[in-house]
Amino acid sequence: MQPMESGQQFLVNLPRAFAVVIFFIGLSIFSVWLKKKDLKLGIIMSLIFGSLIGFKIYIGFFIFPGLLLLFFYYLIKKEYKTVIPIIAIFILSVIIYMPVNSGAGGLYFTGMWRFENFIVSPLLGGLNKLEFARIIYQQHGNWPRVIFNEFIYVILFFFATMGTKLLGLLQVKNSLKYIPKEINILLIAGIFSSLILGSFFGQTSGGSNTFNFLVSIFIIGSIYSALFCFYFLKSKNKYLKIIFILVVLVLTLPRGFNQAYVNLKNIYQGNGFKIGVLELKGIETLSQIKTDSLIVVDPNFSMDKESPYVSFLSNQKMFLSGQKNELEAHNINFSDRLEILNTILNSSNTSFVSAALLENNIGYLFMMNSTNLVSVDSGKFLDTIYSNQDVKILKVNKGKARGYLIKGN
Repeated sequence: MQPMESGQQFLVNLPRAFAVVIFFIGLSIFSVWLKKKDLKLGIIMSLIFGSLIGFKIYIGFFIFPGLLLLFFYYLIKKEYKTVIPIIAIFILSVIIYMPVNSGAGGLYFTGMWRFENFIVSPLLGGLNKLEFARIIYQQHGNWPRVIFNEFIYVILFFFATMGTKLLGLLQVKNSLKYIPKEINILLIAGIFSSLILGSFFGQTSGGSNTFNFLVSIFIIGSIYSALFCFYFLKSKNKYLKIIFILVVLVLTLPRGFNQAYVNLKNIYQGNGFKIGVLELKGIETLSQIKTDSLIVVDPNFSMDKESPYVSFLSNQKMFLSGQKNELEAHNINFSDRLEILNTILNSSNTSFVSAALLENNIGYLFMMNSTNLVSVDSGKFLDTIYSNQDVKILKVNKGKARGYLIKGN
């Protein structure tokens, strides 16, 4: 649950960082649209909210339950023009979502796994004994004790992950009146739906990534935490306000200080993922190449398997990148390309290598300087157009490669 533990961590995920900003822009326009009900403003709102699904699906989903309720609310009130922007949001979201995620699979029910998995974390010390006891209670049919243990897990889980955000639950009717009814519907429906999906479901592709639904609550639920603080303190004297603020800071700052220390320590010790200067120079050279061909990235750049950084830094099209966090996470079958990549790098048959390059429109190879293809003769149709101590760029001479293809036939 690390992305929820510190404000210095949860925006490290770039898609989420963009999505959160776009969400609050959309929410701001939504609040203005509620007053004016202007169709043009509604279409702008639709474009902004509809695009959320393409940045971070969990933030994009957050608005759907509330929008669905508002859709029926406006239909009952016979405000038919008002539902047009809502319909547009759903249509645009589907158009963006389906091409990439159509094969990603759905959700499956995990029961109390999220909380049971949390309680056995080594960071919690001896609390795993509670789970051992629960298993014994369950085996012996002692369901009251099982339910009690599960209840303890849930309480500890949300106090540990949400912290002072739980103040947002302490609302009264008058405090909620500070927010327009429609915005309350949008946000509260999103919080409730994300809570259910994040707590009791997993993903067919991505598994426990459903924790991202809970991250949405952590971020957007801050609105209601702030609302409670405002309503509770507005009539109190300044000394009570100061004490309350200090208590909140004492409860929240240690995480931030600890994470700042860890970040600085990692930077000082050179830990974590980093791209060297020479590799960056190679990527810069790659970005200057004008080509419609695909580019093979050396699998020895292990981080490119996690995220296709060579692609987005060079603005070029890769043959196979982001295998884990992009392709596997979206349940996309890339076994054919993986086999072709293995042929290019590891086959000793030069004609097989040339055929794989030509048939798949591969024009360049971005390689570590220490990596050599198994097929020695392939170097005769792979021209080195850039090289430094760390990386090299090889260009496929398609004319020479066809010659080897003919020889192989």
